[in-house]
Amino acid sequence: MAARGMRAKISLKSPGQIVGYRLVTKGIEEMADYAENMARETLGIKDEEYSSHQDILEGLFEFNELIQNISDKTMKARLIGDIKLANNVIETARLANETERELVKKILEEVSNINVAVALKSIAWSLRQIARMCDVITEITVNTILGTSSEICRLERL
Repeated sequence: MAARGMRAKISLKSPGQIVGYRLVTKGIEEMADYAENMARETLGIKDEEYSSHQDILEGLFEFNELIQNISDKTMKARLIGDIKLANNVIETARLANETERELVKKILEEVSNINVAVALKSIAWSLRQIARMCDVITEITVNTILGTSSEICRLERL
């Protein structure tokens, strides 16, 4: 009985929501790990020559902005319970696979310095993984929203 009282105090409607919250927490933790990886890769090539690859760097900057936007919208959808925003995030996050593939292809074709190529490829991969985590978190958000009564869905007992 104490567990039910605690569950009500923290607004959990069912024990299944605990799993959802755990997966969201794990996803955010993984996103931070990928951000750390990108920082380490960047520091690892600070003394290397990579400025001649401005088009690739611009592509990575644009990809980063896309992922930042996806991440921001993921958290907003989660916090306010906006299913339309969540669905938009899911669609956008899935575009990251193709963007990463195009960047990696360009890196492999144009960057001759192996250390720089590996670092840039790792950064692109980390960005895609952050998008993947956003996709997972947003799917959980949609399932959480649909598991409660709203203007879109009303639950009734049979």
